[in-house]
Amino acid sequence: MDECIKNIESCIDDLHSLAYNVADRYWLFVNEHESKNTGTDSYSNLELTCGKKGNHLKVRWQAIEWHGRKNARSRIRLPIARDEEYMTYQKSVLKSKAKDWEWPMVKETELQLQSIRRQAHHLFRSNMSIRSAKQVRRVLEAKH
Repeated sequence: MDECIKNIESCIDDLHSLAYNVADRYWLFVNEHESKNTGTDSYSNLELTCGKKGNHLKVRWQAIEWHGRKNARSRIRLPIARDEEYMTYQKSVLKSKAKDWEWPMVKETELQLQSIRRQAHHLFRSNMSIRSAKQVRRVLEAKH
């Protein structure tokens, strides 16, 4: 069972790397656009983060709201609700937050991330099931 857990954790690590690469591709696109266009009006209103804590993969979008005068603006991050069953964000919500220039990239990025989130979710649950099975085995062995 320990070998199964190691293999699952390796798969989760691979998915984290893949999600990071997808997010990095999105950020390179956004940064390139923002560097060519001046003013905070050309800035994206979305933020994509990708992280891993233990065996839990966290890939999420947040909305950005800009406040203050044009030359001294600050941003506030707001969570965007995700559909827990399908591990995705509603297209209509993402589209309402995205700028027109970034929407095709947001849509493509989210499609890839949805698959990664779903795989990671199943692997995480599998890992928990195997750990529970190990615990049951220990209890049974202790009784005999």
